[in-house]
Amino acid sequence: MRYYINFVDIMYSSLNRDICSMLAAFIKEKLGKNINKVEKIVVSENGNFLLGLGVSEELNKAFVKMLPEPRIIKKQYWEGTFKSDENIIIVHDVLVTAKQIIESIEHFPSPHKNIGIFCLVNRTDHEGKKELNNKGIEVFAILELSDNDIGMMFINNKTKEGV
Repeated sequence: MRYYINFVDIMYSSLNRDICSMLAAFIKEKLGKNINKVEKIVVSENGNFLLGLGVSEELNKAFVKMLPEPRIIKKQYWEGTFKSDENIIIVHDVLVTAKQIIESIEHFPSPHKNIGIFCLVNRTDHEGKKELNNKGIEVFAILELSDNDIGMMFINNKTKEGV
């Protein structure tokens, strides 16, 4: 099933703060006191920059944005300071295949083992969460949605609209 959620428009709207606050509250709930150990919020190279920035502000944590190409001078794939011994979490909007997250992790300063991933939606019919779990990375999602769930939402919405 193909679909498109325009999170960029959502992030620029008044919903931005609510969505960021919701994900930040979810992170706090899942981590409990361990939230104090988190030092950085990271967004993958093609990840939702505004979501990550908003969550980092809500949690009062430093923010790192991964880059598609290394910086010429430092040969680093990120904006900001980033050390291998820091506890980080990756913030993502919709987890499908995890390809961009895995590519970003491969460019982290080595060795980097203290990673957790928090996302708004995990697409359960795809292998993203499994791929990350196989690498020893825990994934937390506010919503777990299958292709069928998404299809039913569209059908129900069209029925309500009388289409």
